[in-house]
Amino acid sequence: MIPLLLLTVAYLGASSAQRCGGVQNKYVCHPSNPRQFMICIGDQQYTMKCPGNLHFSTKTQTCDWPRNADCGRPVQVVTKPPPKRRPPQMSQRQFGGQRRRQPSYTWQSNKQGGNVNSAASKSRGEPVNAVAALTGPRKYKNPTDRERNVADDLYKKQHSYHDNKNQLKDTRTVDTNINQNRDKWTLAHYPWWAAKSATPANRSRMSRRPVTPTPGYRSGSPYTPRTSRTSRTSRISRTKTSRTSRTRYNPIRSSLGRVPVNSVASRHQPPPAKPLIKKTQLTKKKEVKKEPKPQRKIIRKPGKCDPTTCQLPDCRCIGSDIPGGVPVTQTPMMVMLTFDDSVNIANFDYYEKLFDGKFKNPNGCPVKGTFFVSGDATQYHLVEKLHKKGQEIASHSQSHRSPTTWWAHAGYDGYVHEIEGMRKKLSLKSKIPKDAIKGMRVPFLQIGGDDQYQMLHDYKYLYDTSMVTGHLYRNEKPPVWPFTLDYPPDSKTCSLTPCPQGSYPGLWEVPLVRWYGSNKMACAMPDGCIIGAGRKGTLKYLRDNFNRHYKTNRSPLGIFLHASWFRRKSGNFEALMDFLQELSRMEDVWVISTSQVVDWIRNPKPLSQVNNIESWKC
Repeated sequence: MIPLLLLTVAYLGASSAQRCGGVQNKYVCHPSNPRQFMICIGDQQYTMKCPGNLHFSTKTQTCDWPRNADCGRPVQVVTKPPPKRRPPQMSQRQFGGQRRRQPSYTWQSNKQGGNVNSAASKSRGEPVNAVAALTGPRKYKNPTDRERNVADDLYKKQHSYHDNKNQLKDTRTVDTNINQNRDKWTLAHYPWWAAKSATPANRSRMSRRPVTPTPGYRSGSPYTPRTSRTSRTSRISRTKTSRTSRTRYNPIRSSLGRVPVNSVASRHQPPPAKPLIKKTQLTKKKEVKKEPKPQRKIIRKPGKCDPTTCQLPDCRCIGSDIPGGVPVTQTPMMVMLTFDDSVNIANFDYYEKLFDGKFKNPNGCPVKGTFFVSGDATQYHLVEKLHKKGQEIASHSQSHRSPTTWWAHAGYDGYVHEIEGMRKKLSLKSKIPKDAIKGMRVPFLQIGGDDQYQMLHDYKYLYDTSMVTGHLYRNEKPPVWPFTLDYPPDSKTCSLTPCPQGSYPGLWEVPLVRWYGSNKMACAMPDGCIIGAGRKGTLKYLRDNFNRHYKTNRSPLGIFLHASWFRRKSGNFEALMDFLQELSRMEDVWVISTSQVVDWIRNPKPLSQVNNIESWKC
């Protein structure tokens, strides 16, 4: 029985791994939807969803723009390009020159006799008149002659309609006896491709005298073919008076109100003119005056921040000096371990191992972190578990929507919906007191200017941690400490625009001090730098950036990560565990939440008195 049970478990695990592409504990592409991705943990398969229109990338283990992601990328099939066709050559008339001579045609007899639907018409699916059916298709001596003739006819039909409509008003006489010369009206003037029109386009050559339309004729009628003035008026007069002059070469339409659907005239006629409406007939709409929304006044304090007037606990100027004048040796080194985006079964296993109580601070309390939670793919019962273990929960938007530029122009109402709406959702679904959610971080670190910080100030947030600061290349200058937004920050402190220009007293900014990789180039978050290979390379990367803070002014070090960083390179998670083990052995290093860091800055105390801080107790 035991071998059979083990074989069954092994089969289930293998089948689950097979569904995920044979990969365990790593995200893989969804077989049909590029916006979704899967992971197999043990014998369970889980499906996640990317925010907005992002696609999943197995290389970086994150959701990225579709052009950078490999999930859902179509396979490029190399095919031969279609043969290039020679464009039709336009006549000289369109370019202001003289009209070309009509192309010559050669006749080919049709053995089928009077069959109306000839072989040429059947191939095109269009009806033809009896003349073209009896005579059969015609061939051109030159292949380009047909294209030129088509262009000439279209040009004549497009430019003669509006001119003829105005000229018809000036005509006075009607000629009812028009002698039609059969020798002049030959089929050479009536090509086969124009045979589908009920009225030949070249009949304008038969009429020479000015005529007037009969009563009841509408010059702007949509059923009027685009021919010359004389041909149109003569045709109208013939339909009303004489109907005995029809021949096989000049078929006359019996009624102007009926035009074949597939005729040239019906396909190229402009829409009927709209009737003119007098101003007296227009009804004046009642103008509803919309009351403008009240614009929020941005209070701006003049001048630079003055340390003599901006003092703790509610105000602090931007600087690298230690708050309260505490000596460096007596200043606790504070480390903030934070994670962004959703909390679900795919990353909860990492969080349980990091915060299982094994790593502790000098006062015996377990280390703490901050989770900036977004609403996409979040399992709120797991957020509730993290909060019960003492971890801080903050808002990271409801949708985490893209593109990045949307957050720069989201406006006041947009931030209320996304940030404050997420705080309410966390409080309702995860059973967290609303006052316990004190901070936020904007998605993609794209701040929204005064609209964002005005919203945070109005809804009484304690801090924001979205500004990126620091040099783009590694140097030994001490990093900046957190500060308040009583005065607008400068371009060095707020390097990603739009930066706030107003004054928001009491609102703290915990900046993201840049990290530096093995090539000494900067990155906004630790998971964006180039680091060494393996577990040792990651551990050295963490130590170097920690010492840059610890050996200068001991400004708080922010390890701001995404859980996908642990799957991006082997050894990252193990190196972080080793690093936390080293910090737990140091008597002046504390791994605490972001709000605990703000509490110390507001009431700075030396190492001998940090145990008296109420929020630091367990």
